[in-house]
Amino acid sequence: MSISSVLQKESYIEASKAANLRLEFVENLISETLDQAKPVDFPKLLHTLGVPGSGKSTFVNGLNSVNSVVVSFDRVMEALPQYQHDLITSGKEVAFNNWEGPARAIGYEILERAVDSKRNVIVDHSGARKDHLEFLKQAKQENYQIEVVLCETPSNEAQKRVLKREVEGGRHVPSDYIPQRQTVLNTLISGYREVADIFTIVKPNQEPKSIFQHRPS
Repeated sequence: MSISSVLQKESYIEASKAANLRLEFVENLISETLDQAKPVDFPKLLHTLGVPGSGKSTFVNGLNSVNSVVVSFDRVMEALPQYQHDLITSGKEVAFNNWEGPARAIGYEILERAVDSKRNVIVDHSGARKDHLEFLKQAKQENYQIEVVLCETPSNEAQKRVLKREVEGGRHVPSDYIPQRQTVLNTLISGYREVADIFTIVKPNQEPKSIFQHRPS
C-alpha cells in the first residue's frame, strides 16, 4: 500500500484542469520541488502542528532543508502565476479563495511522490486533519523516522500575527481558520505524540534542536 494512500486528497490533474492550469507547468513545479532531494535508505519526516500564525513556516524556514522536500501549500500557491495575478487585480481574499484548493491538490501530489520514493520530507501544515495522523502512522511502518513539532502560540496572539502579516503583504487567512483548526488539533495531539519518534513543543521565539538541523544564524 502506498504510504500516502490514507490521505484524503483531490486529484491534482482534475483540480488543475478545473482551474485552467497548464499540466505541463504543474508537472514542472512538482518535479522542481522533488528535485530538492534524492531517495535515501533511512528517510526522515518532520511534520509541524499549529494554527495559522503560530510560527510553523518561520520554524520550517529556519531548518537546514538540504536534500529534503519541503511540502508547503502556501509555497505552491505563491508559485502559481494566476494566484499572483489575482493578488494584484482582485485582492488577497479573492486570490486565496480561487487558488487555495488547486494549490492543496498539487501539494498533496508532491507529498505523495516524495514519501513513496523515500525522500526526506518536511511538511509545513497545521496537522488539524485526522488523515495526516494516519499518514504518519503509515510512514512510520515504512521505516520513516518521524519528528513532530508543535508550534504553541495562544490563539489571540496567532490572530494578531495573521492580521499583521496580511497588512504587511502576507496571504489572506479566513477569520474562522484559527478556532476551527485549534479545536480539531486539540483532539489529535495525543495521537501525534504517540506516533512521533521525536515530539517537540516550540514556544514563541524558541529554537529547539531538530533532526533537520537549524541553519546557522
